[in-house]
Amino acid sequence: MSIELGLAKITTLLAALGNPHEKLKIVHVGGTNGKGSVCAYISNTLTCAGYKTGRFNSPHLVAPNDSIRINEQAISQEVYVQARAAVTQINAKEGVQASLFEILTATAFCLFAQEAVQVAVIEVGLGGRLDATNVCSSPLVCVFTSIGLDHVDLLGDTHAKIAREKAGIMRSGVPVVVGHQANSDAKLVLVEQATALGCPLELAQPLIKIQDSDDTQLVSARFAGANIEFQLPLVGDFQLENSAIALKALEFLQHPRAGFALSPEAVIQGMSTVRWPGRLEWITAPAVGRMVIDGAHNAPAAIELRRFIDNYHRRHPLAPAATTFIFAMTRGKDMASVLSHLLRANDRLVAVPFSQPEDMPWIHPTLPADIVALVEERFASVECEAAADLDSAFQTAGTPASQGLVVLCGSLYLVADVYRHLSLPL
Repeated sequence: MSIELGLAKITTLLAALGNPHEKLKIVHVGGTNGKGSVCAYISNTLTCAGYKTGRFNSPHLVAPNDSIRINEQAISQEVYVQARAAVTQINAKEGVQASLFEILTATAFCLFAQEAVQVAVIEVGLGGRLDATNVCSSPLVCVFTSIGLDHVDLLGDTHAKIAREKAGIMRSGVPVVVGHQANSDAKLVLVEQATALGCPLELAQPLIKIQDSDDTQLVSARFAGANIEFQLPLVGDFQLENSAIALKALEFLQHPRAGFALSPEAVIQGMSTVRWPGRLEWITAPAVGRMVIDGAHNAPAAIELRRFIDNYHRRHPLAPAATTFIFAMTRGKDMASVLSHLLRANDRLVAVPFSQPEDMPWIHPTLPADIVALVEERFASVECEAAADLDSAFQTAGTPASQGLVVLCGSLYLVADVYRHLSLPL
């Protein structure tokens, strides 16, 4: 199944459902990497400030219902099934032939309107201009995280082309927050588009890190003119950028047009208690013990993951220097590029498949044998073998007992398998 972008079907479906999205105040978050954690920062802070808050992220992690949250709690499977059934029935009755993602998006809008959330934080699914979430005529603020080369077959083969597609969520006069862009062409496109539309624009600068550990980082920031400090529970240097983006968006929400009141205390509580499962997260796994899981699936994310690994080794100079990766990747991704950023001489890699994600029949894992073949061809110093399943991968990664850091990565679908396999809490 191919991905078909466009707004015609979602617009028709939502109209048949009474245009629930028009009843919502929306924060729209686009970009390539970091969208999910920025949504989580904003949503958790608004919830801590006492506002009834909806959040829609994609893809889901364990099951589709966990992509739709109210006050940071995933809606129940029962509520999800009922709401989706109602949307599916209208889709069939009206002959819309909406995609699975369009149905999910419409379900989220319906539930948020039904529950009368005071604000909904919406993550763009793919691209921006033609993404199913891009139906809101006047969001409160449009947010852009870092833009990298991903989905080049659909969005374009340069940073500038991809940025133009993502800039399509901007609206005339609506505030825009742009995070740090490693590529100057992407930044230029976003700034020019915001300027052309007369959008108030903030360029977010990374927060200042005072101190860090394996599990958290103490940061300094300014919010609405006040100096604040808090422990950021999401690790990795890129979270200094993502948290800064969220703070700028939250500042815009305090403007009279939006009308939200956010005290420094609520901001500190929201930023310091956020969760974003499966992204640079420490877990305990059988045979391995303490290890890191991360959904890094493209080159920019792999660069940041490797930076985290290198920082870990600097903090633990006596630990074994080699890293063992448990790795899977969706077929069609640029696996060679990702691995070139991740792997170092004498690292180990255990290739494993992931299970077919629910409601995504077009997603397929790369065969472990194909991963091994690529590693053997291009990374001769890396020991590599295939595992049939997660239990076998954990056993292999945990041997010998003196192995160094173990990192599971390459696909959020693999991370989802870990969550299900180990019954980790969402």
